[in-house]
Amino acid sequence: MLYDLRFDEHGEPFPDCVLNKPAYNGARILIGGANFGCGSSREHAVWGLQQYGFDAVIAPSFAEIFYYNAMNNRLLLVQLEREAVDVLLRESTAAPASKILIDLEVQTVRSTTSAQVFRFPLGARHKRMVIEGMDTIDLTLIALADMT
Repeated sequence: MLYDLRFDEHGEPFPDCVLNKPAYNGARILIGGANFGCGSSREHAVWGLQQYGFDAVIAPSFAEIFYYNAMNNRLLLVQLEREAVDVLLRESTAAPASKILIDLEVQTVRSTTSAQVFRFPLGARHKRMVIEGMDTIDLTLIALADMT
């Protein structure tokens, strides 16, 4: 997962890569840039992020195919204005021990080092899927059961 950003051609970790810094070990939320996921149209990109341990990605925008692959596989994508993403990135960089908290029920994000709260959009189907831990197969099975 993100191997070329984390390691050089000899397999040695880049010390300046945030994913290699001990302060961020176990991070479950990834902060990304605009059009996150561009070029990652297969579900494997989503699965790789999940296998790395990420439960959510916060970014100003997402590539369309990546967005639907992620949401259909229960990887929460939180789209915020660029300024809000920049605030969260600055705060998590300045205080690595701080936490970013996502409240899925009310669709807000905040950092434990700030009083700022940011709202994000999320469709009802995707919200239900993440909250209830379902994927598209689960939704299909529920729909089929409701038809009988």
